Amino acid sequence: MRAANSRLGLLMLAALALGGCGLQLESDVTAFHALSPGDRGRLVAVAPMDARKQGSLEFLSYAAQVEDRLRRAGFRTAGANDRPELFALFDYQTDEEIVQTPYVEPITETRTTTTRDSYGVERRQTNEVITGYRSGVSTENRFTRRLRLDIVEFSVNRQQRKLYEGQLRNVSDCKNLPVIMDVLLEGMFADFPGASGRARSIAVKRENISRADC
Repeated sequence: MRAANSRLGLLMLAALALGGCGLQLESDVTAFHALSPGDRGRLVAVAPMDARKQGSLEFLSYAAQVEDRLRRAGFRTAGANDRPELFALFDYQTDEEIVQTPYVEPITETRTTTTRDSYGVERRQTNEVITGYRSGVSTENRFTRRLRLDIVEFSVNRQQRKLYEGQLRNVSDCKNLPVIMDVLLEGMFADFPGASGRARSIAVKRENISRADC
């Protein structure tokens, strides 16, 4: 029981330490693009890549964040009465899996030994002694997030020309996507549009987000 309590205490301390230090997410980002300097400043509208998300309040919330990132990248975002020159097709997906990890931990016992020196002075020494081992399996939920962003131009006859194709993949134990969406988008738009065809690992840390928020 002492070993189990010790292990639980260490896990709780680790969780508190992570919570106090903010949240850091590492993502893999890959982008292919044919954007020219002249494409900056064009009028763009954000739309769902998956038609089933059309009108979704969750999507509209994320779309507003994508619009903000596009404006920072130099584009203009279309209003309700504007006719966009480009469309930014955005999609997000979450896959959840249960990860089981075997572990082995020692079983300890506190033992006190008493000795006397040649003068008859008594000395006591207390030690933790390993008396055996306990094994088990720890379980955690892991979430794989994938973001996709295509920037396309449609001609008069509705032919599509893709100018940008970006993907982000993130794996974490944070189950609350709305909390971390802005963090993921910051990683996706880091050094936008980036070198075409290069895979990058992007780490983004936020001091104002804790593990408790996840």
